[in-house]
Amino acid sequence: MNRHFNTSGSVVPGKHYCIDPMHRLDWEDVHHLIATEKYFVLHAPRQTGKTSTLLAMVDVFNQSGEYHVLYVNIEGTQAAREQFTIRPDLNEPWSLMLTTTNCPF
Repeated sequence: MNRHFNTSGSVVPGKHYCIDPMHRLDWEDVHHLIATEKYFVLHAPRQTGKTSTLLAMVDVFNQSGEYHVLYVNIEGTQAAREQFTIRPDLNEPWSLMLTTTNCPF
């Protein structure tokens, strides 16, 4: 299949035309934020490469061996948020436990 412009979902460089996401950010600043355990936000309009950038960052970190990074998309859980209850009674500093009520998964 020939490369084409992707209009939905993550970009796969071998299939889609794209700009390398790692060239679109200040990698030194991002790496410093992560190394110093600071939070940061990727904020941009739809279809501008946020997910592709995160996936590229995951690859770079995992290949470096400096960190073990896992990408998890929890966007689909928004529809089920009423089916979860927060359990503050557990008093566990390392964990915020959730309990399900009639959750299909």
